[in-house]
Amino acid sequence: MWWKVIAEWVILIIQFGLAIFMFYMMAAFYTGAPLVLTRRKIIKKMLDEAGLKPGQLFIELGCAEGRVLRTAVKDYHVRGMGYEINFFLVWWGRIMAGLQHLKNIRFIVKNFWKADLSGADVIYAYLFPDTMQKLKVIFDKTGKKNLLVISRVFEIKGWENKLIKKIPEGDDWIYYYRK
Repeated sequence: MWWKVIAEWVILIIQFGLAIFMFYMMAAFYTGAPLVLTRRKIIKKMLDEAGLKPGQLFIELGCAEGRVLRTAVKDYHVRGMGYEINFFLVWWGRIMAGLQHLKNIRFIVKNFWKADLSGADVIYAYLFPDTMQKLKVIFDKTGKKNLLVISRVFEIKGWENKLIKKIPEGDDWIYYYRK
C-alpha cells in the first residue's frame, strides 16, 4: 500500500506544477506575451534578414524557452539575453542552452517591462500590437542609436518612418525597424 501513497504524492506534485504553469500562462496574456512558438525555418529566415554581427547584444522580450535567442547566439555569435516571467520556460531554456554548450546567453526571470534595454543592439519581440505600441515609447526613450527592432507579425504604428524592411512569412509579415 506504500506505493499508493507515493502515487498520490506524485499526482499532487504534478497537479501543483501544472497549476503554477497555468498561472504563468494566464499572466502572460496580461503582460503582452502569450506563448506562441516560432518554427525553426521562420527563425532562420528572420535572423538571416537581420544581418546580425558577432558580439552584438540581442535581447528577446517574452523569450519562452529561448528558441529564437538560442539560435541567434549559436548561429550568429551574438550575446543573448532573454526576459521571461515563466520560471518553467526559463528553466527549460537554460537546460537547452547548456546542452547546446552556449556561453554568451542569459535567461532572466523578469517581467520585460522592468528590463534594462539600453544596451541592446537588436531587440526581437512577438507581442500583441498594443504591447508593441507601449514598448515603442521605451525604445525611443532608452534605445541606443541604430537599435534594430524586429517585430514578428505585428507592425509598430507610428514607426513607419523607421521601417527598413518587411518580409512575408506565409500570411504574416516580419517587420524590421531601425531607430
